[in-house]
Amino acid sequence: MSLTLEQPAASAPDLASGPGCARTPASVSSILAARAQQALDVRLYAPYPDVVIIRVAGPLWQSTASLLMLRLEQQIHRAPHVIVDLSLVDELDADAASELRATVAKAQRSGTQVHLAGVGSEAIAEPLRQVDPGWRLVAGPADAVLATLNLDAAGHHRTVPHTVPTTVPTRDLAPLASTPAGNAL
Repeated sequence: MSLTLEQPAASAPDLASGPGCARTPASVSSILAARAQQALDVRLYAPYPDVVIIRVAGPLWQSTASLLMLRLEQQIHRAPHVIVDLSLVDELDADAASELRATVAKAQRSGTQVHLAGVGSEAIAEPLRQVDPGWRLVAGPADAVLATLNLDAAGHHRTVPHTVPTTVPTRDLAPLASTPAGNAL
């Protein structure tokens, strides 16, 4: 014979009280207090001299965004490329997205290219698109962006020479013109 004991459901504390207050299981202030207890984790990683990756984990709200903005602003003159990896961000509100856009614009005015990676979920992509519909968002992780950067073997940003020849001298074409069609070079 087995016995099943049922426990009464625990109710949330009633925080709203006083005349004229509706009795609700949780007030706005208790929700905000619970949100404030969830911290944002921001870690920096510099795999190459010209690249800094900022890995972000946790909820990115207006109340938690200041740490990310501080770290991003600190990297503006440190490297030509900063990759912000949002793959471990579980929530993003519109205020934090606006703040991020303003900080990215500041970085870009200073010559630092900021790349957003890990924007695979719609919950993260939508607030960013609302702030800037033209924002280039990469669904893959930071490594996906890193693979597309023009870096040399030492991890330095390659620059394209300012003078690129637009015509090929005719003397360079002469050996090709005299090569028999069946022979490979």
